[in-house]
Amino acid sequence: MSNISEYLTNMWMMPVALIILTTLFIITTWLFARYYKTTKFGSVFFPFLQNQQTNGVQFKNDIRQLERIEVEGIRADISDGISSYSGLITNISTLGLCLKDVPANMSTSRSFLSVVIRGKSEEYRIVARPRWEQIQSNMGKTVGAEIASSPNSWNDFVLSL
Repeated sequence: MSNISEYLTNMWMMPVALIILTTLFIITTWLFARYYKTTKFGSVFFPFLQNQQTNGVQFKNDIRQLERIEVEGIRADISDGISSYSGLITNISTLGLCLKDVPANMSTSRSFLSVVIRGKSEEYRIVARPRWEQIQSNMGKTVGAEIASSPNSWNDFVLSL
């Protein structure tokens, strides 16, 4: 009788263990996909995790419909919600920007960054979504970001360059 009760107990526990393991697998896979979606590795190894349409502009094989404008000497103050950093803007468009010489310890895993750009006569407060990062040899990094929110005068500023 003891063997039958152990057998029934083990048979009952197998589906429960299977359900628990399946749930853990699904959660782990979801977290893995979210992590790699926010890093440069996500676009290299898992291109299907990246959004293919952003603000009405299609990105196909990293060829932008709006070309970036190369700029020099424009500094930006960047905040990830925890700390503030300073960086240099190397190129901009109405929908994106590239920040260079950003400290390597700045987190780009946050959904949004707050960027303040000082133009000739006014400041532009922009909310940007990091899309990629590249570590530089000088212990800094370069971050490419999509502009999620910008003031109305931002487009005029970009077009004036």
